[in-house]
Amino acid sequence: MMPSSPRAAGRIERFVREGGAIVTTGQQTGFLTGPLYTVSKAVTAVRLADLLERELGCVVLPVFWAASDDHDFAEVRTAWLERGGTLRAVTLDEGPAGEATVPMAERPLASGFDSIAEEIRQALGDERDSSHCIEIIEAAYADNQTVADGFLRLLRELLSPLDLVLTDAAHPAIRDAARPIVRAEIERRNEINAAMSEHTDRLEERAGATAQVPILPGGLNLFLRTRTGRERLFSAGERGVVARESGLKLDVDELRDMADRTPERFSPNVLLRPVVEAEVFAPLAYVAGPAEIAYLAQTGPLFERHGVARPLVFPRTSFTMVEAEVRRTLDLLGLDLSELGAPWSELWERVVRMKHLPALTERSRTLRREISETYERFLSAGDADELPDDARRRVAALRDRAISGAHRAERAVVRSVKGRADPDRQRLERVLTALHPLDSPQERILNIMPFLARHGPDLIERMAAVIDLSFLEAGGRTSPAGGAGQGG
Repeated sequence: MMPSSPRAAGRIERFVREGGAIVTTGQQTGFLTGPLYTVSKAVTAVRLADLLERELGCVVLPVFWAASDDHDFAEVRTAWLERGGTLRAVTLDEGPAGEATVPMAERPLASGFDSIAEEIRQALGDERDSSHCIEIIEAAYADNQTVADGFLRLLRELLSPLDLVLTDAAHPAIRDAARPIVRAEIERRNEINAAMSEHTDRLEERAGATAQVPILPGGLNLFLRTRTGRERLFSAGERGVVARESGLKLDVDELRDMADRTPERFSPNVLLRPVVEAEVFAPLAYVAGPAEIAYLAQTGPLFERHGVARPLVFPRTSFTMVEAEVRRTLDLLGLDLSELGAPWSELWERVVRMKHLPALTERSRTLRREISETYERFLSAGDADELPDDARRRVAALRDRAISGAHRAERAVVRSVKGRADPDRQRLERVLTALHPLDSPQERILNIMPFLARHGPDLIERMAAVIDLSFLEAGGRTSPAGGAGQGG
């Protein structure tokens, strides 16, 4: 375990000496720490551990599990940096083709990191703390570090003011501790698969929705690293297991022996990973994001079959960084933060109507109502009673055409104003880039480094400070409240 600070090291020493409890969280080892929610998870775990330590009267360690055994380089190689409403993707070089099979704990950074550092420097610009950010990034990724090592080094530096403990899923001690889980997954593969399938079917029936993670027939919750790559294992008869992509067939005894001799070749899938983590640390609680909470509902049979206590699941805090200039632009456009998930066309029309044509909608509605009422008066006049049905139908058709014409007139006015409101269109684009980039919540896309460059290294401490967990305290409030919403 790697403490983020001397205080965290002291907390570990007290834990070893006195015992206590653990709160865990974790994430894939993304470039430059990945999206903002990586930091959100970490600071939520720290604050939760602090509160539980006070409430329980014992040491509670906050532990961050770096999932460095993951092989999905495409998912973690890009950091999205935003500045002034402009989004920039900084992407690690792919390296040799053969490295596609290598976990992030072993995948070296491709040569030429200096050019990547220059891209980051340009993306951060000349903000007040840009130089400091570049300095700690270069230190983290120096000396031909692996992708995972760079992640751990940088996260440890960023979180040094907090008492966080980091752990590497690929560490030999973790592999050794996980061996009983791997062996049981091999030996009881059919029983576990059947239980998971039945449980997931019940969840889908109850929720009326497809489960987050499909349960494949005969699938083990394990990957095996073969000569052709990282492959999912499947049961093949009573004593066999097969890696389907390569066709490699193994006897159960052979596979079990392999798990003992070369545990680094095995890695858990997304459903088994929390079981391994719970086996290693026996956490009291796990801090999870919304997608994790969805699939953790499927893991009950895995915890039961492996005889591992299931931790409480606590939702991570959801942050949205609304900087002063962005807030002013939002106010100028007449938009609220909660509206930004709407489609672009809907938002743009809303801005045009609210800012440039505030009375148009009501006037158009009044015009259509007056057209309808005028035709109704015409048809209710004394001599109109003698009108034949076909004449009435023609009058009604003319009424509908007039109403439709009023609506088309409204649309024509809106289109005309849209064509002359380009500055506001650009403002809206900048706001969406800052708060809802790539049509996704900010925390799922943007990286924290530009925010640190603009607002200083104590930003993460300020993030931690606004998390309000007082509703968990003895005698406290019964529901979450405060500046940071829970579980976004």
